[in-house]
Amino acid sequence: MKKDVMLGNERIEDVRWLCSLSNSELDLVISLKKMATQRNSVILKKTSHKFLSKNLNLKMLRDLTFVIMQVVKERLDGVTPVVASGIDRSNVIKHEISDEFRDMGVEELMAYILPDKKKRISKLFGIDDTVTKKKKSITIDC
Repeated sequence: MKKDVMLGNERIEDVRWLCSLSNSELDLVISLKKMATQRNSVILKKTSHKFLSKNLNLKMLRDLTFVIMQVVKERLDGVTPVVASGIDRSNVIKHEISDEFRDMGVEELMAYILPDKKKRISKLFGIDDTVTKKKKSITIDC
């Protein structure tokens, strides 16, 4: 498959980051996208900010997630430093991609997505579910 077909308009760095997320981190990103989409629909009804819906891509979700997690970390740092340090170890707050994912190509990334994650990640890309069911998934042991 061509790179353009697999990634759409998304950057490969953002897809690498997405593939590095755990299930709970992926749930956070999906929930954030749902909230942003709902918020955009309310804003679009009241004003003519069409650029908001056009720019809601994986890069924007990644940046938005990073900012939100930084705020959460700062608020928890004074109260519970142990939890704040746990946030630092999560992939959702890292802008640098781990060595494991840094050099992966498009095919490797798509094969890395586990079957249970594939359905949820494909929702972020807007990929039809019937296409993802036909492709066999290959897991890489960490």
